[in-house]
Amino acid sequence: MLLAADTRPAGGAAIGEVILASVIGLGLTAALLGLVWLHRTGRSQVLTRAGTRLGKATGVPPWVALPTVLTTASLLCALFGMLWDISLHIDVGRDPGPLANPAHYFILFGLFGVFAGGIFACAMPLGEQPGPAAVRFIRGWDVPVGGLLLTGAGFYALLGFPLDDVWHRLFGQDVTLWGPTHLMLITGAGLSIIGLLILEQEGHGGLSTDDGDRKVGQVTRFVRQASAMGGLLLGLSVFQGEFDFDVEQFRLVLAPFMVAGAAGLALVAARMFIGRGGALAAVAFFLVIRGTIALIVGPVLGETTPMFPLYLGSAIVVELLALAAPLIRRPR
Repeated sequence: MLLAADTRPAGGAAIGEVILASVIGLGLTAALLGLVWLHRTGRSQVLTRAGTRLGKATGVPPWVALPTVLTTASLLCALFGMLWDISLHIDVGRDPGPLANPAHYFILFGLFGVFAGGIFACAMPLGEQPGPAAVRFIRGWDVPVGGLLLTGAGFYALLGFPLDDVWHRLFGQDVTLWGPTHLMLITGAGLSIIGLLILEQEGHGGLSTDDGDRKVGQVTRFVRQASAMGGLLLGLSVFQGEFDFDVEQFRLVLAPFMVAGAAGLALVAARMFIGRGGALAAVAFFLVIRGTIALIVGPVLGETTPMFPLYLGSAIVVELLALAAPLIRRPR
């Protein structure tokens, strides 16, 4: 039995993979900073044109439109990679190396996209004050608060990737989603949603046309807000991954508490932020995204299918309570 046991080391990645991953990271960072430099010096109009085109379609300034679209797509990419990664670990076992797992690429590029979205939000405003609470970076360069939060959240999440290898080298492989470096990845990605919400408000001058009665102005804005709040619910639900795959390492009694906590935070915030139907809209976005990923990871890729709570009952309760308590309004 001892001779037949798996003798592969449980530590970190091979030095060659560490070097390759570092080169990829440095190359992406250099390209990102180079694009920012070209934009700030007026040598390139790529970001301006892309942001303007997206801004016309969504009704927000370019420095809000482009980072929002990029960050949203990146978060979905990272979420898919994470759920696929967990399924692979359950069905196949630990990785022969971090770059040998295809799901890791989705996580890495997704988190870098979040970081890039924050950088673009900070770099794109030229000769204007981006929002009423803009922060002075250097003379002639003010950055939006949402952009700063988005950049910080993306960097914090990205930092968890190399630290995860250090953790494995020190303590071996994880048997839980709730390892410290995993929580860095999850929490950083989740906090980026708050940065997006603040960036959205800054794009409207810090003012809002919502009063809790679904006066959201445009359909596109309602869709963006519902997507953002649905994304917040997605981020808070990721922590439940311990139970979604039925291989939990902790007491099952924690699962309903975590479901209630995610619903209490995200759905109440959605109802107050969007107005009537906000909680249901957030749940609809959540179900579409998690359902699609579950179908891809399970039936399509043939791995363990990730389960998820429906939150429909919670959304209905939140909407009914809001209707029964007309004094509840989103803080102005």
